Amino acid sequence: MKKLLLLTALVACLGAALRGQEKDDPDSRATYHLSFADSLETAGAFQGAALVYKMVAELYPGTMAYADAVRNLAHLYVNPFNSARNDSIALSWFVKHLEIPWLPRGERTRSVIMASLVRERMQFSTVEGRRSSVVDSLRTLARIQSAELNAQSKKIVELSSELEQTDNDLQILLEFQKNPTVARKDTTIPSSTAQKLADANESTTQAKRKTDRTEQSNDQLQKLREIDLRALQRRAKR
Repeated sequence: MKKLLLLTALVACLGAALRGQEKDDPDSRATYHLSFADSLETAGAFQGAALVYKMVAELYPGTMAYADAVRNLAHLYVNPFNSARNDSIALSWFVKHLEIPWLPRGERTRSVIMASLVRERMQFSTVEGRRSSVVDSLRTLARIQSAELNAQSKKIVELSSELEQTDNDLQILLEFQKNPTVARKDTTIPSSTAQKLADANESTTQAKRKTDRTEQSNDQLQKLREIDLRALQRRAKR
């Protein structure tokens, strides 16, 4: 609302000034508007001041006030208190100021210095933006890698726990295989280990039975061979 009232008052003042200065020469009108823009800038009305400076630059290019308007526009857009500050726009107005052929040497030198400073700041801002982008990318990558490392660490801990449990089960299984009739009272056998133990005992029992049957068969075969040998010996004596 304040900006709207300010612009309305600005337009009214400009209209009155133009009507009052119709018979004056262009330099006088340009100087009047330039003074009005300076007062707006001093009051902190930067948008209104920029509007009047641009009007002077467009309507009075052949006057002495033209150079001041262009220079003041460039300074306005590098003013740290101006919310619409823009280095790119400021640099373009400094370039326009340097394009004036009749510009005094001192003014030209100051504009060259200001344009160089603004250009360097723009380059620095570009580099800083890229650096910030790289830093953000590295932070994102670090978070991803940290999450992956945490997941891998958790998996390693789980595998270590499983390996330790398996090793304990194996030790218990070996103890019971060595002496299946004796169980340590302070040993609690997990269900998985108990099943492994039962399977191992069953396999051992079956293997023992098979061995016994094989030995019995070998004994019977040996007896048959002895009988056949005695029979052959009796026949040979006859």
